[in-house]
Amino acid sequence: MIHRGILEAMGTSAGRAPFEAIADEIRDEIRRGTLKPDDKLPPHRELVAKHGVAVGTIQRALRLLQDEGLLVSRPTIGVFVSNTPAARQESITIEQLAEELADLKRRIEQLERH
Repeated sequence: MIHRGILEAMGTSAGRAPFEAIADEIRDEIRRGTLKPDDKLPPHRELVAKHGVAVGTIQRALRLLQDEGLLVSRPTIGVFVSNTPAARQESITIEQLAEELADLKRRIEQLERH
């Protein structure tokens, strides 16, 4: 029987690779503030054990997040949450975005009337 956490890490939707699911989880932890700027991530072997995947999968997920500017690797020290604006950026829902766009539209219409 396959452990449920492994299935979740692998992703259940078609075309979703395990490294993408792991990157999504870490990305969400950063956005929620569970992981804060300058926090050190657990060592690779702990992440391997937690997610039940190969070390290469963990490395690929972390590399993706480094490319996005969310993580920074410090050789011989570890991987840390970046202190850049990308790491501090708050996530926004589609509903929030739609509300902001509707508000902007109303403001533009008011300005055009004057």
